[in-house]
Order: sequence, then C-alpha cells, then structure tokens
Amino acid sequence: MTQENLQGINSKDSNVTIKDNIFNFGSYEQVSESIPSQNLSTSDGEVVPFDKLVLDHKYANLVVLKIHFLNLNYQVQTQHFSTILHISFGETEENFIYKELGLVKKQGSIRFGIKFGRLCFKLTNGSMPLDKRKVPKVQDFNGDVTFMGTDENPEWQFKVKHKAEVSEKTSVLFGSLSNQELGIMELQNTSCQVEATFQVKININDLGITSQDGVWNEKTDKKVRETKIRTFFKNVVEPKLKDYVSKLVLQYDSATVS
Repeated sequence: MTQENLQGINSKDSNVTIKDNIFNFGSYEQVSESIPSQNLSTSDGEVVPFDKLVLDHKYANLVVLKIHFLNLNYQVQTQHFSTILHISFGETEENFIYKELGLVKKQGSIRFGIKFGRLCFKLTNGSMPLDKRKVPKVQDFNGDVTFMGTDENPEWQFKVKHKAEVSEKTSVLFGSLSNQELGIMELQNTSCQVEATFQVKININDLGITSQDGVWNEKTDKKVRETKIRTFFKNVVEPKLKDYVSKLVLQYDSATVS
C-alpha cells in the first residue's frame, strides 16, 4: 500500500461540491457574451446576417468556435447557405489547493487538452443532408475530422492523429481550421436557429493531461496517479464541461433583412 494519500480541504470560496473529498477548488469565471448581427462580405459572397444570441467558451483557450454563413441562392421556398467554420484548439490549466496525508496543504496545477470531441449542430427550421456535407481540409491542425448525424442534427468528430503520426508534445488537439466549409444548410422557412456545441466526455479517452506541477512525481504509484487524474476530471472538469466546451447560438430572420 502506498503512503501517499490526498484529502480535501474546506474553502469558503469554493462553489464546487467535492464528492470524493480529494480536491477543493475556488470559483471560476465563465466566458459568455452576446454579439450583434454580422453584416460582412467576402470574395466568395455575402455573409448572411445571423444574430449571435449566445457565445460561450467554458475555457478561453481550449476550444474557440466561430461560424458564419454565405448566401448561395434565394428562392421563394428554399434558401441555401454555405456553412463556414472557424475553430481552434489549445490547452488550459487548473490551479488548486489540496491536503496530502490529511495534514499538509499543497498547491498543484494540471494542464490538459482534448483528444476527441464532437461538434454538434441543432437546426431549427433548417437541415443539412448527408450528401451536402464536407470534411474540413486539415491545415495547421494535428487531428482528423469525420462527419455523421441526421439532417437536423449534423455532427463532426475531431480526433487527434495516432501517436505515431505526431510528436508526444501534440498528444492533444492543437491548432486551427479556418474558413472551412462544413456543407450546405437548406432553409425551408423565413427564419431559423442554429445551435452549435462542442462536446467531450469527461474521461481519459477524450481528455489528455499534458503537464502537471505538485500533484505527483516520478515516484508516485501508477494507481495513485490514475486515481488523482480521475478525481481531477470528476470534481473539477466535469462541473464545467459536462454540457459543452463551447456553445454558439445563431438566429436568422429574413423578414428583418433589408
């Protein structure tokens, strides 16, 4: 049996319930903002003026998501919009205080990123058939992308390349995809709403630890280290990311477009 053990401490600033009583963390800030409608144009066509109702990144650098639509044509009953994605991936760090051996308060930090995640769309009064979708071209990005899902709920999966294809340093998703077409959205009404969320499961298959300080060392037993990682994901990361990593809600109403 190892002599290393962690016990939680009480913190008056904490707003997280610690079930396993190992880590205790302070409050966090959620990045959220509302942005007025876009009215831009590019060499490829005019950007459709969607209103951004919600823009929420749980961590500032983990996943940054932007979407806009190009107007391809307008008919009496059907409109076709080209869906353009901008997404970037990085790492984020959590700092915390814990009590070791039930006595000593210690400071620690864990840095992590995403190994696998899903960009999920929910289209209201719109659809994107499978044959209208595309796989983004990989640019400054160390992952692979595939698509699936239904017409009203299309989905793109992002997965870090096999370790043999990338360096150990890039074992989590890193880089960006810019100005990439996801497919053609068909709008059957005069208005629609697009909800896009990037989601992960809170486990070692979807998330990866890239570095840590003060939580374990080279002498720490493997099972103890794995327990600490699971506890960190359960008590710290899951309360923030259980619903989504990033969320974007866009609304379009042709009646308001001059």
